[in-house]
Amino acid sequence: MTSGPYITYVVDGATRMQKLINDLLTYSRVGRAEYIFQPVNVQEILEETLSDLHMAINESGAVISFGQLPTIKVNQNRFGQLLQNLIGNAIKFRGEEPPRIHLAVQLEDEQWIFSVKDNGIGLEPRHVERIFEVFQRLHARDEYPGTGIGLAICKKIVERHGGRIWVESQSGNGATFYFTIPDRR
Repeated sequence: MTSGPYITYVVDGATRMQKLINDLLTYSRVGRAEYIFQPVNVQEILEETLSDLHMAINESGAVISFGQLPTIKVNQNRFGQLLQNLIGNAIKFRGEEPPRIHLAVQLEDEQWIFSVKDNGIGLEPRHVERIFEVFQRLHARDEYPGTGIGLAICKKIVERHGGRIWVESQSGNGATFYFTIPDRR
């Protein structure tokens, strides 16, 4: 046995472990950090998010659309992280066609209801609760990279804002992630 493949295996394992540690630290910080809510233009946060994701968007051929976006009171950094995780997942869990992702929002019963809809691989309805738990992966690491913490972070961010998050999907038919944010005018 040559040392080349073994070294590659060790380095790959160490890289995965570092990513896992970073994600766990993020998860921990999201849960205990103080949240300061201030008026934020959601379109500006979305534009920053899309800028951060530009390589993945370009490589996948993703088309991201959105309707009228409001100014709402949120924690700007965490809200941006929430959008980045949801849009990033929509790009990652794509099917054969380039990703088509649509962000929409409406005010209903004193809460903003956001939706992030995609045309990706979707998931079976029996997994819709499980995916928001830490380390709950539905796919092998070599199929779709990641630590299995991203949606748990999303759930914690939404809950810290006083909202809730859920998904509606069918395997092979895309997914729509919904989350609510209370209207704090």
